[in-house]
Amino acid sequence: MSTDEAARTQAAVEKVAADVERAALDGEVVARRSNDPATIEAEIARRREHLAATVDELVERAHPKALAARGVEDAKGRLQAAVYTPQGDLRAERVGAVAAAVALFVLLSVVLRRRRRKG
Repeated sequence: MSTDEAARTQAAVEKVAADVERAALDGEVVARRSNDPATIEAEIARRREHLAATVDELVERAHPKALAARGVEDAKGRLQAAVYTPQGDLRAERVGAVAAAVALFVLLSVVLRRRRRKG
C-alpha cells in the first residue's frame, strides 16, 4: 500500500469514526426529543444504513483489486506528467534521456554476452 493510499484510508477511517460519534450524539438528541418508539426505531434504521454504506465503501477501497487499480492509475499519471508538460507538449529531453539509457543498457548487455561466449 502506498503512502497516498494509506493516508486516504486513514482519512476515511477517521471520517467513519467522526460519523459514528456524531450519529451517537444525534441519536441521543433524537432519543431525548422523542419517546415515540417508532421515531427512535426509524432513526436507528437510518443510522444503521448510513453506517453500513460507509463500511461497504471502506471495504471496497481496501480490496486488493481496487488498490492495484489505483496503483496503476497513479503510475499512469506519474508517467504522463514525466513525459508531457501541463500544456500537453512532449518533454523531448526526458524521452531522449530514457531512450539513451535503454540503448546503453542494450549495448552493454550485448557486449557482456559476447565476452562470456568468447571467454
